Amino acid sequence: MDEKLDIINAMLAIVGSNGVTSTIGRHPNLIKALPILARVTKTAQMRGHWFNTDWGLSLKPDTDGEFLVPQTTLKCDTTDKRSPYVRRGRRMYDPHNHTYVIAESEIKVDVVIELDYEFLPGTVTDLIRARAVLEMATNAEADQVTMKLLHDAKVQAEMDFERERRSQADTSLRDNPEYAFIIGGLRRMHSGGRNAQRIGG
Repeated sequence: MDEKLDIINAMLAIVGSNGVTSTIGRHPNLIKALPILARVTKTAQMRGHWFNTDWGLSLKPDTDGEFLVPQTTLKCDTTDKRSPYVRRGRRMYDPHNHTYVIAESEIKVDVVIELDYEFLPGTVTDLIRARAVLEMATNAEADQVTMKLLHDAKVQAEMDFERERRSQADTSLRDNPEYAFIIGGLRRMHSGGRNAQRIGG
């Protein structure tokens, strides 16, 4: 199932629009729905949770001596808090020496990755769906009965998500059986010619 398309169609249905078979198109309500869904999805993942946080990810320098983080990184901090390096865009930066070329063989970072829908737990996609549909209905000024039902659905989705979050306290992105693809595959798809054999390359 295409989770993104499924959520989009739920958003369209709540405002009385027919479903679509693709997220590419010029339908007015589709154009309204896409940025709402993108924002809601990013917000849901931005905090960093068991499913999209990787602690101690090892970055290696590329041939230019630069350290690249994975393409869809939302947050990135060095694991060693004494380290001076910071993330700027896709690269790690040395603010003391004002350069992206860092004389290290490895930098370990704690990262929060924005995952594609196919890699999200069910409670997370349910939460995203509930929030996105509610926002779509709010923007369309839906009737009070509909709004009450959608608000209750959002609250329930948040409770279900929080329950799973607490139960996964000792789990991280690295425990995902698709970890290598998530970290490596996303990098390959968006690498723009960087070294595909290195994390963040």
